[in-house]
Formats: sequence, structure tokens, C-alpha cells
Amino acid sequence: MDSNTIAYVGMWTGIIGALSGIAGSIMGFVAYRHSRKVREADRRLELDKLRNAAHIAAVSLVDLLPRALQSRKAVLNARGMLHSGLMQRFQEQYEQDLERATELAGMVPNTQADFDSLSADDLEKEITELDRAKGWIDELLGTYQAALAEDEKMREEIRANALAKK
Repeated sequence: MDSNTIAYVGMWTGIIGALSGIAGSIMGFVAYRHSRKVREADRRLELDKLRNAAHIAAVSLVDLLPRALQSRKAVLNARGMLHSGLMQRFQEQYEQDLERATELAGMVPNTQADFDSLSADDLEKEITELDRAKGWIDELLGTYQAALAEDEKMREEIRANALAKK
């Protein structure tokens, strides 16, 4: 092989290497943009699921609060404690929690909300805020579900005492 042939082979190898590098860079950029779009789509889906779960929890809470109040009134009335300090404290806490529940329900976007126009940073912010609101809603749900369970125990005690007196 003469030196010209070696130079041509080297030149063509270099050109092919440069083209491969450029093509690899372009493919890497395209893949990065695609993965970013996929990640944003996943976050939108996550936000949608979180919104639906928060909406269901908020509706459940708004439904549960009046039932819990009526239950507590009925139990304390049966025990002759309807106008006691215990009932007053429960009523005051109920009113505060009802106001808080209404506020939290207002923080949950409606089910027709469209998140397609949100940027990645806005998606993260929305997810964080909605997750925090759902946590507070779940906490209130737990409190009032426990209150209903406590009322049911008191009902059992009242029944047992009534049967024991017969």
C-alpha cells in the first residue's frame, strides 16, 4: 500500500467517525427531548390520579362531617350529655373542621381541569400542593371516622347497659 492509499483510508475513516459522532449527538438530543416529554406525560397522569383521589376524599369528607356530628349528638343525648362541655368542644371543633374541609375542597381542581398547558415546574408545584391538601383531607377523614367508631362503641355500651337493666 502506498502512502496516498493510507491517507485516503485515514481521511474516510475520520469522515465516517465525524458523521457518526454528529448522528449520535442528534439522536441523543432527540432521545432526551422524547424522554422529557414522556416524563411530563407521566407527571400529568400522576397529577390526574392525585386530583381524582383528592376529589373523592374531599367529597367523602364533606359527606362524613354532618353524619359524625349527628352521631355524636345522638350518642351524647342518649347518655344525657347533649348540652355538656364535651358536646360543646366537639361542636366547636366540628365547625372549625367544616370550614377547613370547605377550604381544602376548594383547593382540589375540578375534574375538567386541563393540565396540558402546565410546564414541568408548574406540574411539580401543582402535584406538591395537591398532595399536601389530600394529606390534610385524609387526616380529617381519619379523625371523623375514628369519632364515628367511638360513637359506635358508646352505642354498644348504652345497649349493654339497657339490656342489663331489664
